[in-house]
Amino acid sequence: MSEDRLESWKEIAAYLGREVRTVQLWEKSEGLPVHRQQHAKQGSVYAFKPELDAWRAARKTAPVEKIKPRPILLWGGIAAAVLLLIIGASFYFRKTPETISSIVVLPFVDFSPQHDQEYFSDGLTEEIIDALSRVPNLRVVARTSAFVFKGRNNDIREIGRQLNVGAVLEGSVRKDGDKLRITAQLNRASDGTHLWSRTYDRQLRDIFAVQRDISQAIANQLRAGPVPLRDSPRDLEAWRLYQEGHYFFNQFQVPESNYKAIERYQQAIAREPNFALAYAGMADAYAYLS
Repeated sequence: MSEDRLESWKEIAAYLGREVRTVQLWEKSEGLPVHRQQHAKQGSVYAFKPELDAWRAARKTAPVEKIKPRPILLWGGIAAAVLLLIIGASFYFRKTPETISSIVVLPFVDFSPQHDQEYFSDGLTEEIIDALSRVPNLRVVARTSAFVFKGRNNDIREIGRQLNVGAVLEGSVRKDGDKLRITAQLNRASDGTHLWSRTYDRQLRDIFAVQRDISQAIANQLRAGPVPLRDSPRDLEAWRLYQEGHYFFNQFQVPESNYKAIERYQQAIAREPNFALAYAGMADAYAYLS
């Protein structure tokens, strides 16, 4: 298989740094070069990286019609442009964290001694994304786009440009038994400068409080307002099993990973019968199996 060929909507979306629904809309409305191949029972899609690159470049450089100003308005237009430049420059050089209204939460790195807590660090990342996404004045990049950068060492400024965000949150998790050390760092995307960081040394039973503390600290730094509270699972082991199930589900190794996910969701529900997220996760897993 050619390394320039992408074999699914998921691969195409990951290559373009967008969600599947977005690239599907682009195909219909903006001529994204996606090919279809019909099989006996169902069709599939594929695309070539050079064609996608050419489409993206053409989209960015689409010509804009030039309008010749009328002589009577020429000097007024020049004066207005100069005024706008002065205002813009003043705004730029006085820019502070208050102007940042968008953020991406990168996947937290597993620094545990056995490096076997990836499901836990991924789950923590998703919980923070979910909490911040409920802040009305803050735009948060979706999980699918954020996790494209998992395991990659991209420059903060490049991530900001690709995702069009003002801030980037990164962090790490070290889990050893019931002991947790969570480090979070907030950076300004425009120049890669450090805005805020903190290390939390806690017990595992405090995980939900730590999630709230990190989310609210970020919202405070960005002057975005309070983070709405959400009920936490009562059973910590049920929550751990749910996170394992969600981790397996997101591996998209059908059907093996889905069977593992369903098993974990069932175990979580057995411990906490009213665990709505576990029921929703199990429904998703069965849907993908079909």
